[in-house]
Amino acid sequence: MSSKKANNPVRVHSRRDPSAWTGDTSRGRGLPDERLGKRKRRVRSVSFSVGACIGLALFVWISWYSYQEEMRVTQIRIEGNSTLDAGLLERATQQALGGSGFQPLSPSSIAFYSTSAIRARLVADFPRIRAVNVRIASLSERAITVKIEERSPVAHVCMQGPCYAVDDGGYIFARGDEVSLEGSLEISGIPIATENPLRSHVVPTHYATMIQTAHLLSEAGAPSTRIVMVNADEYQIERADGIRFLMRFEQSPLVLAEYAKIALASETVRTQRQKLEYVDLRFGTRVYYKLRE
Repeated sequence: MSSKKANNPVRVHSRRDPSAWTGDTSRGRGLPDERLGKRKRRVRSVSFSVGACIGLALFVWISWYSYQEEMRVTQIRIEGNSTLDAGLLERATQQALGGSGFQPLSPSSIAFYSTSAIRARLVADFPRIRAVNVRIASLSERAITVKIEERSPVAHVCMQGPCYAVDDGGYIFARGDEVSLEGSLEISGIPIATENPLRSHVVPTHYATMIQTAHLLSEAGAPSTRIVMVNADEYQIERADGIRFLMRFEQSPLVLAEYAKIALASETVRTQRQKLEYVDLRFGTRVYYKLRE
């Protein structure tokens, strides 16, 4: 027993003996942290390079394919137009699809066309357009549908020469000879800084108040026909029956309409309606009126 032990000596190492661990790693049982870190970085670098090459190749192929004839938009269908010419709208859309300069992805591709570019081009070319919606009508036919919403005149402003149509947001979008102004309110006394007011707004701070008050007064009797901005604080509304209403911008349209109904319903005013020149609503609950001589 003792001879066998002598022929096969067992070497025991303490865990604190660094030579034991150094000897084990040198025989392949593990790699030092530094060498292992280098190998991981090399693998990550190679993986990233391969992925980048594959991604670049794929993007180049997609870019090339987007310019092929089978991907090009061939039909443009216009919807929602009532006064604007469909041919002009289609031509402007086609120009927007053409883009400007080289682009990685074809702007005329059925898969990559730019809705924002089409919308910007149409709104820039046609001030009468309020909104544009673009969608794919048919992939097999490579067709898109362009649906537009046109502005309608709620009011109009007249300068020394022509009149201009104004929508419900105060946006001046067309000359009076290009659109029917029948039934719209005439607005006068507003400050317009430019000789060509197209694409500008009228009195943006007070426009909504004036239009709402005019509609409410129309519901209280004859339709409103004209709004006069007297100054920065006051305005007047004239109705088809010849009565004028004097008001202040700081007053609520709903309150003004209620006071107007009460004044017009009073016995004195009802019996002399034909002589009534104006109703003054500028002083809150105190309502005044004036009769013609």
